[in-house]
Amino acid sequence: MKSLAKKSLTRVLSFPQVSDNPPLPKGEGVRGQQMAGKNPGNGFRSVFLALFVICNLLFVSSASEAIPQMINYQGKLTDASGAAIADTKSIVFKIYDAASSGNELWTETQGSVSVEAGIFNVQLGSGTALPVALFTNEALYLGINVAGDGEMTPRQRLVTTSYAFNSSYLDGKAASSYLLKAGDNVTGTFTMEGRVVYTPSATQSIAAGTGVSAAMLVNKIIRIEGSGGAVDISADPQIADGVDGQVIILQGTSDTNTVKFDDGTGLALSGGVSFTMGVGDTLQLMYAVGTPGIWYEISRSDN
Repeated sequence: MKSLAKKSLTRVLSFPQVSDNPPLPKGEGVRGQQMAGKNPGNGFRSVFLALFVICNLLFVSSASEAIPQMINYQGKLTDASGAAIADTKSIVFKIYDAASSGNELWTETQGSVSVEAGIFNVQLGSGTALPVALFTNEALYLGINVAGDGEMTPRQRLVTTSYAFNSSYLDGKAASSYLLKAGDNVTGTFTMEGRVVYTPSATQSIAAGTGVSAAMLVNKIIRIEGSGGAVDISADPQIADGVDGQVIILQGTSDTNTVKFDDGTGLALSGGVSFTMGVGDTLQLMYAVGTPGIWYEISRSDN
């Protein structure tokens, strides 16, 4: 069986099937990329060839276009004498983490696969989704069972195509070079061009005897007002613990429902001077871990 010649590297691939080998006798072992399987009842032999474009399975999200999360698979099905099958067959596909035995990671049954002149085409993942996490495994192997004939051996290893070697990189840089999710940290010098724009929280209502809660601290800019009138925060701490080095900006939103902060445990205001926040007033703070942790005033704006 000659190797398949790729015509393109697009998501939908077309591969010619060329055979110049004589038919394998029933029960003979595997030759080249062929996989021979025997069926005592039907007496057909399956010869499969497939190419996988794993780079298409990295499932990069797109706001404007959904990317098909499937693999194109083409194979040739013959009987024990080597004659091409023309029929409809049920085929079970499985992916494992080992060439033999191992763990089954994914399975899909395609119950009515049309076979014409021995050739069939399927899309793996069209019935059972291929999970993104599946392709974080270093080695994956495909097992195939036609019409309950038993899984053929050897399993086929899923491999990448040429340009997919760069799929874990962005502009030549490894994924580890980028901040990918909340909680990722940068060590060393971080250079940024343009502006950083923070979206303020919705106005948070603070009742007497309470303070700025941990749930409010998920925002960089926290808009606040007193609940039902002017509030003098007497809670201890007035602001929940943060993360070492965390910076927040409190912003007042009402001259009627003001919020007053006092210098004290967990909050160190400049000069020990309390601060009543009305419309447009801001208080910038930074958290330092300690016993107890303390929010230190960086600046205030009394408008």
